[in-house]
Amino acid sequence: MKKAQMQIQETILVIFIFIIILGIGLIVFYKFNESSIQEIERNDRMVYFYNMIGTLPGMPELKCSTLGDEKECIDVSKLIAFKDKGDFFNSNITIYTVYPEKSRQECTVQRLNAGQDCGTFSVFNNIPKEWNNKKVIYSPVSLYYPDKGVYELGKLIIEVYS
Repeated sequence: MKKAQMQIQETILVIFIFIIILGIGLIVFYKFNESSIQEIERNDRMVYFYNMIGTLPGMPELKCSTLGDEKECIDVSKLIAFKDKGDFFNSNITIYTVYPEKSRQECTVQRLNAGQDCGTFSVFNNIPKEWNNKKVIYSPVSLYYPDKGVYELGKLIIEVYS
């Protein structure tokens, strides 16, 4: 009887140790998998923002058109109306007028209607309070002022925070 009890205790001890090792293995696997998924998410987000350089100027919400004829430019009046619409995660998207050179004042409908000199268009602003990494992407764009019928050269800047 003692030998049988001893074997049962050994079996229980072996099963207990096996469960502990299995639990530790699952925890390590989970942590490794979690960090791998976070890295994939960061990479996907960066690919999304690099693609945005090409797609943002072509968005129907921003693209300029005259009588259904679309052109490769950004309509300034649409740009002002589009401010802070959409969700672009933790980023800051700004367009500056490069040529002709203008002041760095924020453009609003009132400033444009008053004929004031402004050259900054804030498209989206969601800068986190705490961030470790910042990537900046630049691209030239053509800005169209429909009230004047004038094209100007601008610089699209996308800042991505992580």
